[in-house]
Amino acid sequence: MLAVIDTATGNIQSVVNALTRIGVTAEIAVEAATLSNADAIVLPGVGAIAPAIKLLRERGFDEAIRRRVLDDMHENGVHDYLKFIKFGYGRCTDHASKDIRSGEMSREEAVELVRRHDSVKPKDLERWLDYVGMTEDEFDRIADTFRDPRVWAFRDGEWAKSNLWDQA
Repeated sequence: MLAVIDTATGNIQSVVNALTRIGVTAEIAVEAATLSNADAIVLPGVGAIAPAIKLLRERGFDEAIRRRVLDDMHENGVHDYLKFIKFGYGRCTDHASKDIRSGEMSREEAVELVRRHDSVKPKDLERWLDYVGMTEDEFDRIADTFRDPRVWAFRDGEWAKSNLWDQA
């Protein structure tokens, strides 16, 4: 069983639903004791980190996580790639947007980086696939079901999306 820690700051049920959809048995962990029976732990990303950390400490999750000695290898690349598949933008877009706003990069430079990097499958995908017991083809097939039809279209046997830089 995979435990998804409830930080009370997001839609944890959507995380459990996504895991269930790919065949993973997941349970929402409201109490730290749940972690002792878990094969793996998911601590979903949160936007409001301060309240989440406070709640984790109040419920004893911080100590429970330390006791489990969690793996330091994060699957951020898989997370960012899934965001690209689902919404049509990835980590490079996030960073390039911030760099444009701060004046560190021009729009033209950002577009070139995004074209080169957002669609690249992450290096940690193979490790993640091994961990969940899935082939890359299975991953692609399932991930494709999450593509937003407002962003993606299947043309000539390939997924394609509209890009702002393609519009005049």
